[in-house]
Amino acid sequence: MACPNSTSDNSGSLLQDAQNEIISIANAVAEFDPVILFSSSETFNMVQSRVHTNVSVFCTEETSHLWVRDFGPIFVRSRHDQSVSAVNFNFNYWGNKRAPSGDERIADIASQEILGAATIRAGIIAEGGGMEIDGEGTFMAAESALVNDNRNPGKTRTQIEAELSRLLGVTKFLWVAGEVGKETTDCHIDALARFIRPGVVLLSKPSPEGAGKYGAAYEDARKRLSEQTDANGRSLQLFDSVEPDLRKLPRVSEGENCVASYVNFLMVNGGVIIPRFGDEERDQGALELFKTLYPDRRVVQVLINALPLIGGGIHCATQQVPALN
Repeated sequence: MACPNSTSDNSGSLLQDAQNEIISIANAVAEFDPVILFSSSETFNMVQSRVHTNVSVFCTEETSHLWVRDFGPIFVRSRHDQSVSAVNFNFNYWGNKRAPSGDERIADIASQEILGAATIRAGIIAEGGGMEIDGEGTFMAAESALVNDNRNPGKTRTQIEAELSRLLGVTKFLWVAGEVGKETTDCHIDALARFIRPGVVLLSKPSPEGAGKYGAAYEDARKRLSEQTDANGRSLQLFDSVEPDLRKLPRVSEGENCVASYVNFLMVNGGVIIPRFGDEERDQGALELFKTLYPDRRVVQVLINALPLIGGGIHCATQQVPALN
């Protein structure tokens, strides 16, 4: 994880709220797994004094944004010897929508200096939030966030698939359209559709009180995925999680990049960390749905309002690391 500082795009109470939510998420994850939390010197003492004992705070001045899912490394295991390597997907600030501020170096710092994993340099540009994998060879993504000249100019979808297969070992691609330019990420899949397990997908359904950023993307994704099979030939079982009513959320609806999606969750060892936004009815509905989908895991909700306002959620703010031994 990473704690944002004043060189990010946010300031004042919004920055403070985002920092508080990062600490809350880290502490929730720490009940299940150890956490490495990147922090610049600006926030180090504050963060260090407030985190769970299972959270290790690593000080590096490269840290400015909180979206470590996108600029951090993606970890992979070798088929041959089970060694762990880290893929650097050449983060370019979501298609050059932000000026570089150091976070582009975090992937190498995380893999080499902290975890001692070898780095693999990708031949394409991508963000972790734009890719979803079922663990059995099936890859899911929105074309808008990958087959886009702001990331991969001149590259065809076939060329991008070949590189993803080389790096991630995937064999079947489920592409949805997504939506270009509605918010910074150009429709990351982790706020739209996620694998619960192989063959089971959870979709973020726009609120009937007013569609969020991905209304057209949801309709397209549901249609396409209902007609697809995964790498093992299974038809996909689809579930919907209805987004909160933004009118009930403190200031969330004000954000240009506002994304309030329950599917932006994180699986941890023995548990699932999901968002709570402040719409009590939808929050409770999401909790009950996740308990049904994950009967053998403890489901924990963490209140977030700053993160969705600036464009993401719990999954966006975290990056899992496989066991290194």
